[in-house]
Amino acid sequence: MFEAFDAFEVYEVRSKYYSISIEKSRIKNVSEEFEKGYGVRVIKDGKLAFSSATSLDKSLVEKLEKLVRISEDELDSFPSVGKRRVGGLYDKKLEENPLEVLKESFETIEAERSCEIASGIVEIETLERRVWNDTGEVSEKATFFAVMLEAVHDKGSAYEFDASRKADLNLERLTEKVCSLAIDDSKAKKAERRVCDVVLSPLAFHQLLYFSFYPSFNGENVVKGRSVLNGRKGETIIEGLTIYDDPTLEGKVFSYSFDDEGVKAERKILLEEGVLKGFLCDFKHSRILGEKAGNAFREDFDSLPKIHPSNIVVEIEKGSFDADFYVHSFIGAHTANPVSGDFSLECMNAYQNGEPVRGAMLYGNVFEFLKKVSCMSKNVRQVENTICGDVLVENVEIKA
Repeated sequence: MFEAFDAFEVYEVRSKYYSISIEKSRIKNVSEEFEKGYGVRVIKDGKLAFSSATSLDKSLVEKLEKLVRISEDELDSFPSVGKRRVGGLYDKKLEENPLEVLKESFETIEAERSCEIASGIVEIETLERRVWNDTGEVSEKATFFAVMLEAVHDKGSAYEFDASRKADLNLERLTEKVCSLAIDDSKAKKAERRVCDVVLSPLAFHQLLYFSFYPSFNGENVVKGRSVLNGRKGETIIEGLTIYDDPTLEGKVFSYSFDDEGVKAERKILLEEGVLKGFLCDFKHSRILGEKAGNAFREDFDSLPKIHPSNIVVEIEKGSFDADFYVHSFIGAHTANPVSGDFSLECMNAYQNGEPVRGAMLYGNVFEFLKKVSCMSKNVRQVENTICGDVLVENVEIKA
């Protein structure tokens, strides 16, 4: 079918998605969506073209023939496909009884809530991926289960989230926690300006890293001069901090056996005891930088692959600690500068000397901020891409 081209790649996706949206503690909407589609890239005379469709037919090939003639994107080959055995990515119950799981989830949330759930969503997806090109073919089936809740009480509010590959989320604990935070927030007093040790929850730490730190490890940003880590491989960036990207971890939310270009999953060390060891790359940028590929993700079949972290594991000295200030989450994390790492964040559901406060702000640069990290708790959890515990940061200025 693709004989007219020098090389081809097909990304096929089949998905079944179910969700319940919650508003004011009531079910607002129940959704079922089924999708099948193909994203196709081709190479001709060193030029790369892309198109997508819900079926593979002659019209798609003809469109690609026109696009590749005028394309300015360059690539001379696609990667060799490969697959690593990664366990815990599929739960039969989520695929075969999604509506039952959704119903049970809402009933649990409703039974356990001690305040109003202003908004929320419970999602289940079964995703089948297949990638094939002129070197071979790989396929995988996986399930996802995620819950997001926003609770309100009087003038207080709170947000919490959890996700899994299996139907094993502890929704009693999740609901109790988000309601407790909202009730505490309704009693919050104005935060006091001070310099003190601060503890960030795994949620807050992820929000900080995702928007201000992880972009610096993106291979495309490095190539285009949008990373402060460009040209610094082998240097000590943040002493004592080890961070690695590992899609091979069993049952984790961002684990996979191959990425969306068909590259076999592989663990990659980014920082080792503070020393910069590598970057995250898709196939194209891996060749430019001499790095491993395997971090190419697509939002859907009709989108091109982009570099994205899988499971980022943070390793710091573990122990027990207390601090004057605790932050559950941040408001405005997306406004951080992904190039410089500068951030200005409002603390949400924060506690000062054990009492709820509001109006506290943290300003700074993520690279300098991380140099003040001294310890992490042993109760590790995964929040989206980041796997860590509570993190102790010393000598931080709190502004009110």
